[in-house]
This record gives sequence, structure tokens and C-alpha cells, in this order.
Amino acid sequence: MAKRSSTNSLAVESDQRPSGATERSPSAVRHFDLQRAAVEHSPDSVLVLDGKGTVLYANRPLPGMREGAILGSSILESMPSSWRSTVSECLQRVVETGRASRFEVELKDPSGRARILESRVSPIQPNGEVSLVVVNTTDVSDRRELESKLRISAERYRFLTDTITDVIWTMDLDQRITYVSPSIRPLTSYSVEEMHMMELREILAPESFALVREILLEELRLEYQPDLEPSRARTVDLKLVRKDGSTVWCEARMSFLRDHRGRPKGVLGVARDISSWREAQEALVATEDRLRRAQRLEAVGQLAGGVAHDFNNLLTVIIGNVELILKELTSGDVLRAQADEISKAADRAAALTRQLLAFSRKQLMMPKVLNLNAVVEDMASMLRGLIGENIELRLDLYPALARVKADPSQIELVLVNLAVNARDAMSEGGRLVIETGNAHLDPRLGESDFTVVEGPYVMLAITDSGKGIDPSDQAKIFEPFFTTKEVGKGTGLGLSTVYGIVKQSGGYIWVTSRPAQGCRFEIYLPRIEADYPVQQQSDEQRHRAVGRETVLLVEDEDSVRALSRRILEDAGYQVVEAPRAGVALEVLEDDAQALDLLVTDVIMPGMSGARLSERAAAMRPNLPVLFMSGHSEEMLTRQAGLDSSTNLLQKPFTPEALMAKVREVLDLASDPA
Repeated sequence: MAKRSSTNSLAVESDQRPSGATERSPSAVRHFDLQRAAVEHSPDSVLVLDGKGTVLYANRPLPGMREGAILGSSILESMPSSWRSTVSECLQRVVETGRASRFEVELKDPSGRARILESRVSPIQPNGEVSLVVVNTTDVSDRRELESKLRISAERYRFLTDTITDVIWTMDLDQRITYVSPSIRPLTSYSVEEMHMMELREILAPESFALVREILLEELRLEYQPDLEPSRARTVDLKLVRKDGSTVWCEARMSFLRDHRGRPKGVLGVARDISSWREAQEALVATEDRLRRAQRLEAVGQLAGGVAHDFNNLLTVIIGNVELILKELTSGDVLRAQADEISKAADRAAALTRQLLAFSRKQLMMPKVLNLNAVVEDMASMLRGLIGENIELRLDLYPALARVKADPSQIELVLVNLAVNARDAMSEGGRLVIETGNAHLDPRLGESDFTVVEGPYVMLAITDSGKGIDPSDQAKIFEPFFTTKEVGKGTGLGLSTVYGIVKQSGGYIWVTSRPAQGCRFEIYLPRIEADYPVQQQSDEQRHRAVGRETVLLVEDEDSVRALSRRILEDAGYQVVEAPRAGVALEVLEDDAQALDLLVTDVIMPGMSGARLSERAAAMRPNLPVLFMSGHSEEMLTRQAGLDSSTNLLQKPFTPEALMAKVREVLDLASDPA
């Protein structure tokens, strides 16, 4: 047996063929040479051992084995001692079991870097027994390092997809889900496994699925048009259908997954829950809409307040003069019927003006501490006659109702307007319920055109069983001149008047209604916690109040001044008139002029009636004052500093009202107790 080494291998060869060996054909020789060349040029170390571990062939030693000839020696003697136990156990296992096995060892290269060698040990069993063993060893250091990096990257990706709230998903071009992150469950209640069995059409609402499908088709068309650049990502809002049937809004950013040729093969998407943002956006839009309505109501209210002031002066003259004419006409006079019609028309115009002022929240209020139960009970009889016998009126009044501070006449107007509104909604009969109660309101935004001030309130609710109000009309019912009634059946000022009175009283009003299911108005007025005595409303004095006192009358409107002078003189009073405050001061400075009462307009050019009364008090301390005005309470408070406690006669007024108020002020001055 001769030993011969080549530049590429260490091998055991024989120059003599074994007995009985046949001559190999040239093709077999070539095939053997090719196999041998492949092994010798393999980058792996290939060793052939006998059953005891002796090296019979090696294309090259294993890295880390001792240099020099190893043929005929034990593989264990040629390797580092730290490997021997591992290699020995593997060889023994292969020989005993006849099955291939593996072992793995580690060494340091000259640079100190750890290298990992992976060896596969395979048995050769020509006669059923293991006679030879092949050891194929590969340096897997680079592969293991790459695998480690990939494993770390995969773990990071898995951690990312498992922990972020956004949903990462992929689908093929047939809209089948191929991957979805675990964050899909809290969003849709579907598990990852369930999602893998679903198509996109089962997850999205129909309109959202149609949108995604259109986007995909558009992008695919762009892909195959070389003159157009396809977009790399698209962001769109989508509505997902949850497992329980409810919906949730998501913002989805989608881009194509591509194959090695750059052609689309699927879609990668990231979806984020934006339901809260959408709700906030919708609430903002609704708030802006309510603000625009409130601004529109405010603008109309300012216009109404200005127009009402001018009307008040005109109506004062019309009403006063027609009343004086009627006193001169007998019942059989041919002109009396025309005068009566003028008087009725003027009264209707005055009522319309009061409604405009009520809507604009600029009417003069005379608030008193009230028990709303008493107001409702006093109005019940009149309301029954107003709504008709085919409508049942039911009162549900809370016995321990707290008190409010409001103008009783305005509360009565609220009840009348709401009762008439309910009556018109129940043309075939029904039920009208008026109820009261104590309440506590929390700040709420989104249910009305205003923000509620938290605190205790008293509720006044009016509910009918009528035809209800269409949702599209509910946002407009408090606007002036808006009505759902036929032409000529209503002015459209009833509910706007109610709205203005409630707001000017510091309260709130809500409406709840559905078509064919009736309507409910809830009014909340601030509760008066102090134990004030309830003030009863006295009946208006309608009798003719005569007198002989001297009155200084100050009014810049000539027609109003002339009318007022005639009324007072007809009642027996002595009248000294002044067209402006400056003239009135001259009269006041004249000590020879006896005066018992100053009657003055409030808002006048140059000097206001309030300022005039202050100057008059300095000159004549005991002179009582009666103010007249057609302006709003806001104007009187802001410019003149007057309030509800001031002696004030609101325009337009009748001759009887002027005489009664003059008499009342004079009597109080003469008998202050």
C-alpha cells in the first residue's frame, strides 16, 4: 500500500486492482474522474473514515485540524481536544445506528472571530454493516450570522406588529387577505385566523369596498401605461364592518407589493382607527352649523329690535289717536266701524312688534319671583278653551317645585304660543300635557345652539300627541317667519317669540320630535334658591285716572308729544311740554313754575331722559319721574342705566295706560308708604 499526495487531496490509493476486479471502461473512468474532481474542488471538507475513525480519504483537512498528513491516523488525534467528545459521540452513533447524524464545533480564526463548522456524518453500508463513514464539513459562520440578523429583524417586526395599534395587512390582487397583524382583533373583533379566510368585500362597507376596488383598477391601468407614472401610495378613509355589524372608520395607506420584475403582485396596507377623529370632525361641523344658525338668529334679532323701536313710536300715535276718535264717535256713527278696524289693526301690529322684540330678546321684562305651577293653573281654563274640546289637557305639576324669577306675562305668552302650536298639530284631536319639575343641568355641547351653564333649574315641559316635526325642520323652527303651516295660517313668529322669551329669561329650550309621534318642548329656567315671597301679579288698572297736577312732558317725537299732551289735558292735568332735555332744564330752573311730575322719553338727542332725571333730582329733589320708551331693555340698561324697578311706560301705549301710569306714580309719590 503506497501513500501518494496531490496538490488538492490526501488519499489512500492502490496500484494493484483487487483480485476479481474487472477492467473499467473509458466512460466509467471519465465518470469516476469527474466525481473525484468535483469532490476535490468542493469548498467543503470531505473526509472518508473507517468504522474506527481512521482517515482513509480527505480532500482537505477540517479547519482547526493539525497540519500535515492525516491519512491513516485517527481523526480524533488530529483535532482540538475540545472537539473530541462531540465528534466521538457522533461517529459512534452513526456506526451503531446506521443513520446519518450531525455535529457542530466552533473555532477562532486568526482575527479572533468565532467560526462555526457544521458536519454531516453519513454511513456507507455495502454489506448491511457500516464499514465506511463520510464526514462533510461546511463553514456556516456567515450563514448563521445572516440567520441571526434575520431572526432579530423578524423578532423586531413581530414585536412591532404585535404591539402597535395600527393594523398592517396584505392582500393579493384578488382582494384576499394574505396577512394581518394581531391589532385587527380590538379593531374589528375578528381573529387573525378568521381574517385569513375572508375577502376584502366581507370586511369593508359596500361604499368603501367600491372605492378600494376603483383605486386598484386605476393604479393597475397606470402600471401598464408607460407615459404615466403610477402613484406609489394612496391614503383613503374606509369604513370597516365589525364582527357585531357595527362600523368603524379607518385611515388606510396602501401601496403595491411587487415581484422581482417590478410588477404588482399584491397590496400592502396600514390602517389606523380614526373613529374618534371623525366623530370630532362631525361634531365640529355640527357646531359650526349651529353657530351659523345662532349668528343668523342674532342678526335677525338685531334688525327686529331696531324696526320694533320705530314701530312703537308710530303705533303709539296711531293707537292713541284712534282711541281718542272712538271716544268722539257714537255707536251709530258711520265712521265708527272704520275706526274700530283701524284700532284692531293697530293692536295686531303692536302684538307683532312685541313678538319681534321677544324674539330679539330686547323687550322690556318685568320679572317677579314665581311658582310656575301657579301660572300654569291660572292659565289652565283659558288654555282649555284655546285648544278646543277634542284635545285633552292634562297637568302634571311637581308639588315641591322651586321658584324662578321671570316676567309672568311672558311666561303666559310662552304657554299660549306652545298650546296653539300643539293645537294646530292635532287637527283630529289628541292630548296636551303640561308638566313641571326640578332639574340639574350639566354642561352639554352638541344638543343645542348654546352651551349650558351648569346648575339647578326648573323645568316646564309641553308635550303633544300631534303629527310631529320633520327632522329637517327642527333646526329652523325657532327662526322668525319660518312655518310649516299653509300660507295665511300663521306668521311664523310663535316659536321664535318663545325662544326669545326663554333666552332673555336666562333659560334654555329643547325640542324632541319625530314625524307622527308628537312633539315635546322642554324649557329650563334658573332656579331661585333663596326663600323669596312669591309676588302675585296685580290686575291692570283700566279705569280713567283723572287729576289736576302739573306735568312736565319731555318728548322729541312731535307726534307722540302732541298725543300725550292731549291725553293728559283731557284727563284734567296741566301740561308743560318740552321737545328736548335742554328746554326741560330751563323749565325746571324756573322756581315760579310748579311741577308735580316729570314725564320724559328715555333716549333723546343731546341728553337722555335718565341724565335729565338726575339733573331734575338735584334741582327738585322730591319730583317723581315717569319714563317712556320704545327701545329695548338692553338699550335702556346700556345707555340709560335703567332697570325693571324704574317707573317706565313701554311704547306703544293706550290713553288709558298713560293715564293709569301717571296716576300710579303720583299717588306713590304722595303716599310712599
